Amino acid sequence: MRGYRQILLIMATFIIAILTMATFLALMESGQPKMAQAAPPPRPPAYTVIDTDTTWGPEVVTVTSDVVVKNGATLTVLPGTEVRIFTDTNPYPGGVSDLIEIIVEPGGRLVAVGTSTQTITFTSGIEEGQWWGIRILGSGAGGA
Repeated sequence: MRGYRQILLIMATFIIAILTMATFLALMESGQPKMAQAAPPPRPPAYTVIDTDTTWGPEVVTVTSDVVVKNGATLTVLPGTEVRIFTDTNPYPGGVSDLIEIIVEPGGRLVAVGTSTQTITFTSGIEEGQWWGIRILGSGAGGA
């Protein structure tokens, strides 16, 4: 009976060794052991949030994502400013289009007052049709 137990013990040890080696080889298949990785930190939103008073200009301003003016914030565009808007690759989830939008939420304000000699221009940066437009949600329009 004693010999039988020794044979079982040897077989169990052999099986454990084979399983350990198979696991090690599977982990080494990519060249390095695979370690548990922490989840990546959450990505910041790909759109621009304006939640404090902000001024654009008076030069060229480049916009490459949706812009959201939040409640209590004012986006002021100075005379002589050209806002060039390029293709949006990751739109704001509250938008109505996959093209770039400037969205003024209720309680937010957009103030853009040009002059006859210092105009304010909003234009596509590459070709026409690259952006949706300006959406004012509520009474966020300022200026004359």
